[in-house]
Amino acid sequence: MVFRILKHLRNIFALYMVAPSKGLIVNLFNKFLLSATVSILLLPPAFSADVSGTDNPKSDAFRLPKSIIPSAYTINFDPDLDKGTFKGTESIDLEISQTVNRIYLNSLDLTIENAELRSLTEKGKYLPGATVTTTKAASVATLILAAPVEAGKYRLNLKFSGKMNQKLCGFYKIVAHDESGRVVNIGATQMEPTDARRMFPCFDEPDFKATFKLAVSVDEGNVAISNSAVAKEDKRKGVKRRIVEFAPTPKMSTYLVTLLVGPFASTPPSTTNSVPIRVWAVKGSENMGIYARDQAAKLLPFFTNYFAQPYPGKKLDLIALPEFEAGAMENLGAITFREEMLLLDKKRKSVEEERRISSVVAHEMAHLWFGDLVTMKWWDDLWLNEAFATWMSVKAVDFVRPDWRSWEDFTYSRLHAMRIDELISTRPIHAEVKNPLEAIEMFDGITYSKGASILRMLEIYLGEKIFQNGVQKYMKEHQFSNATTTDLWNSLQSASSKPVADIMHSWIHEPGYPVVEEVRKEGSSSVRLNQTRFIVDADARAKAFNAKTTWPVPVTWRAISESKKDEPQYNFLLSGKSAPLVDLSTKDALLLNSRASGYYRSKYPAHELQKILKDGLGKLSISERITLLSDQWTLSFAGMSPLSNYFQL
Repeated sequence: MVFRILKHLRNIFALYMVAPSKGLIVNLFNKFLLSATVSILLLPPAFSADVSGTDNPKSDAFRLPKSIIPSAYTINFDPDLDKGTFKGTESIDLEISQTVNRIYLNSLDLTIENAELRSLTEKGKYLPGATVTTTKAASVATLILAAPVEAGKYRLNLKFSGKMNQKLCGFYKIVAHDESGRVVNIGATQMEPTDARRMFPCFDEPDFKATFKLAVSVDEGNVAISNSAVAKEDKRKGVKRRIVEFAPTPKMSTYLVTLLVGPFASTPPSTTNSVPIRVWAVKGSENMGIYARDQAAKLLPFFTNYFAQPYPGKKLDLIALPEFEAGAMENLGAITFREEMLLLDKKRKSVEEERRISSVVAHEMAHLWFGDLVTMKWWDDLWLNEAFATWMSVKAVDFVRPDWRSWEDFTYSRLHAMRIDELISTRPIHAEVKNPLEAIEMFDGITYSKGASILRMLEIYLGEKIFQNGVQKYMKEHQFSNATTTDLWNSLQSASSKPVADIMHSWIHEPGYPVVEEVRKEGSSSVRLNQTRFIVDADARAKAFNAKTTWPVPVTWRAISESKKDEPQYNFLLSGKSAPLVDLSTKDALLLNSRASGYYRSKYPAHELQKILKDGLGKLSISERITLLSDQWTLSFAGMSPLSNYFQL
């Protein structure tokens, strides 16, 4: 607003310098004062105070204003799979909270051919048409209205067209082969994080949740799959194409919208909790989806019970695609996968393939709650989706197949994240995201593996049942809505009566992790724990300006003199740089990071490590052995422990 006032004052001053008479100056001043006043009063929403991010729609960091909220989309698609083009018509129900003279939408590589606004408040009154301008850098379409509209409910009708790209994003074309070797064309979608705008004009930010009712024209021999079940098919005599209409979706974000058109066939359904589950693939390959379908049927009740919330859809389709950018994508009701992540040849299967498919299916199904039912407000909280799905998939697969010992694999995943996080170049889990490209950068090992690891650490510290109670509270309070990291901490804090937000702040907002050092004189029962940020490179460690960061470290420990089956586990919160280990009355060797759930390295005095080597190795679990070995190697590599310690292990 200040910028616009100054702009008008500059214009007035410029006119004053060239005006031939004082009378003209007065007239010009009055006109510009009126213009400035009207402009300010009718300030378009992108320049109002409720906008987060930049106020410049030409910037790639532009965020849509919150003064216009969509509630329902009705979209009809007419794709030509041979030509790789599509046309569409769209109606978006809007709630406008203030007077505006323009509407901002996300649109990229689309041609908006017509736009009109109809009042839903004043008996369907049509308003003057809108002029459409586009800004490709920000992927924004601006609809400049012929006259300002007041607050109320409206329906925006759009007609648009576009091309199916070859970038495996938005609405794209796949050229594949069916069972007979015939070339077939497939239309597929991949929207996350910000590519729904390539398929239809929309409010393409995660917190603009709405319902979606889709329809698509389909060639003979093809089927259509979307988030919801087919509600109606219209086949007219003499016309090869038919119209497939889908039921409205639950309230969800644009990045979860999916539409698939092609020669697909499915497995017979497996119905669990009244939800039919199918696997779809290019016709001829569908029977290779039986294993994944059966795993999904076993996993659905587990997730429903854990979250204490029913599955938010009416059906669940798992679709194998010959060309797909991601490994899999959690579209509500229609999860898409690369073929090798979903299909299993029974004649050539291996245990490793079964484990991979089970894990990927579990990850994407966990998203149906963490991500779909409750969605992060913005991409800086992407970890709420991906870290939880990563952690939850391990828990779910371990429930279905405990003989696979999935938590031992998770230990390797945690150590992989630590190898990234011990570099000076690492980033925090929660990082600022200004634009779509920065959103893409968030899909990395820090978001997935480190995020999942700190959740596991917190779960063990709070207690698994208490943690579950907090998650259920979070789900209940934010279902079909959006949430932030703070919302999650509040729910867990309420369930545990512990200061979860304070404990977890550094783990989310600071890069790196600590090494926890045990300090104890030989033969003494007095133990002190110290922590410092661990950076593997000695030179970088010496120069690091933020190496003084400390974390509230939930240290799990136990004495190793007894059988690990009966031995109690203890929790200790190391909240500062150094603290004595309380409630300790033993001179026995201690194992730090017992259960291998902590996201830190453990460093022992030489005499304590010798005790563990001599008396304790046989009493460690496999995950504890992996962790101890990794810690010693990494500390040796960093020059913080003699290499002989590692070789003895």
